[in-house]
Amino acid sequence: MEIIAGIVGAILGALGTMIVARLESRRTGRLKAVYDLYARWHSSEMNYARIRAHHVFHSEQQNRVPKSYWQINESLWAGGREDDWIAIQLVIHYFESCGELLEEGAIDRSLFQRMMGRYASYWIDRYIHPLWFRSLEPDDGAELGWYTKIACLRENLGPGVPLKA
Repeated sequence: MEIIAGIVGAILGALGTMIVARLESRRTGRLKAVYDLYARWHSSEMNYARIRAHHVFHSEQQNRVPKSYWQINESLWAGGREDDWIAIQLVIHYFESCGELLEEGAIDRSLFQRMMGRYASYWIDRYIHPLWFRSLEPDDGAELGWYTKIACLRENLGPGVPLKA
């Protein structure tokens, strides 16, 4: 009987160790994913893209009638400013992928909020949400599907950074 109890104990101990190791591995993976997103956000490529996207978004908001998503696309391509459009796409799709990862539980929500929350809420509240909103009427709604994951991301971030009026 002691031998059976010893075997059962060893099996349960090994199973418990395996479960704990697997959970810790997942947790470590979710934390690493946030650090990778942070590093990507601060990469040279994204710094360059953010600067370009900021200038386009900011100048559009200064217009009496700011352009929609596709109107900006057409305007930039017609003006030979493809790099500006690519920069906008890099920023939008970065936040779209963050939203997807957060929704799937692939990143640690709490760490993401602390490390990336202020950046995400700033960009979404100041530039991306207003762009999506003014694009609802003139643009094809199917082309605005990227905003679904960004809205989910924004909802998970809580209150944003106060913006100047």
